[in-house]
Amino acid sequence: MERPVTTIQRFAIEEDAATLAEYGLLLGLISIVAVLAVAAVGVDVFSSLDAAHQELGALPSPSVPTP
Repeated sequence: MERPVTTIQRFAIEEDAATLAEYGLLLGLISIVAVLAVAAVGVDVFSSLDAAHQELGALPSPSVPTP
C-alpha cells in the first residue's frame, strides 16, 4: 500500500488533475458569462413586452355580437 504523500504527489504530477481543474475554470467562466448575458438581455426583453402590453391595453375591446 502506498503512503498518502506518494499518492498525492502522483495525483499532482498527472495531467488528469490539471485537465479537471481547467474544465472547472472553464465551466465557471461560461456560467458567469451566461448569467451576465441573461441579466443584460432580460431587461430589454421585459421592456419590450411591457411596451407591447401597454399598447394592447390601449386598444378598444372587440364587441361580441349576440345571437
